[in-house]
Amino acid sequence: MVSDVARAGRDNARELNESMENLGRLIVRGWPSYYRWDPRLKRAMMDILLNRLRNPKIGWWGSRYVRDGGVQFCG
Repeated sequence: MVSDVARAGRDNARELNESMENLGRLIVRGWPSYYRWDPRLKRAMMDILLNRLRNPKIGWWGSRYVRDGGVQFCG
């Protein structure tokens, strides 16, 4: 969820976006319908989306970056 581009040399935003999109489709939407996801997975996924990845100032979710000695949301 946090990219340290200066140290690691790469931005993990694409991987985060793709992973969260796929997990959201599978777990939150309950796809495929014949697969019984554990209900705790949906609660955990919603907690990640709403409380851990979301910027509290603007409400959008997304990547965070190590900048200026701290962790900042993108944008």
